[in-house]
Amino acid sequence: MIARAPRTAGVPAGGRSPAVRRAELERRRRTTLLCAVAGTAVIAGAWWTLTGPPVAISTVRVEGYRGPDRARVNEVVAAVAAEGTMVRPPVQRMREELVARFPQIADVHVAREWPRTVRVQVDLARPGAVLEVRGGRSLLVSPAGRVLGEGARRGLPTIDVPTAPRGDRVGGSAQRSALAFLAALEPSTAARVKDLRLARGALRARLAGGPELRLGPPERLAEKALVLDAVVGNADPADLARATYLDLSVPERPTMGGVGSTAAADDGEDAAPAGDDADPADDGAPSSEP
Repeated sequence: MIARAPRTAGVPAGGRSPAVRRAELERRRRTTLLCAVAGTAVIAGAWWTLTGPPVAISTVRVEGYRGPDRARVNEVVAAVAAEGTMVRPPVQRMREELVARFPQIADVHVAREWPRTVRVQVDLARPGAVLEVRGGRSLLVSPAGRVLGEGARRGLPTIDVPTAPRGDRVGGSAQRSALAFLAALEPSTAARVKDLRLARGALRARLAGGPELRLGPPERLAEKALVLDAVVGNADPADLARATYLDLSVPERPTMGGVGSTAAADDGEDAAPAGDDADPADDGAPSSEP
């Protein structure tokens, strides 16, 4: 037989007393608590480092904008920059605020210059047309319809309107349709479009050095622009100069009148400016003459 060692009173078979086990358990709890506290401190420190004063934006530089309201632009940029950090600059918010508040600004690009500077490069909106307001006033507008200020500029298409837009955007479907047609044209063709207007539900204009343009209802404008580009690019300039009108109201069947004929150039109807007061009831295309 194998003799067993006598058991010590109060000591279990495993060799550790309850007091020892309790001490070990307490030690493990303290270790777990310390690890949790240390982890929380590390996370908090990292968050403070990434979002706190060490990475705050302290300097903002605005480039590419020289408008009279430049001081106001700088104020908006500084206010928006204060909401972000060098780690996460508020690029989208900066773009939205500046484009919405300042018509001259088309877009912005934000770049970080470490350690604590942000550079904001402004892209200015370019004029796409001149609004010729009844009474002699001229306004530059962007292709998106933002009013950029007063003045005329050679080489831009013109749109006749009865009244100036209210606010910093063109209003009314007629003016928006006119801008949409111009935007769909090749720039060289668009520059030759003058006196674009709405005449009893149909768009009309004249082509510099060419005929009257009869565009019909303000619909299918991209197709009509494509046809006009093709005609201007391929027709004999002498034929365009002699023509009395170019009817694109049905883009599949463009018609040029007055070439090689003695027909009258037009039916004599006056055209209304491209404003909201144009009569929308008659939306048929002008008739073509042989």
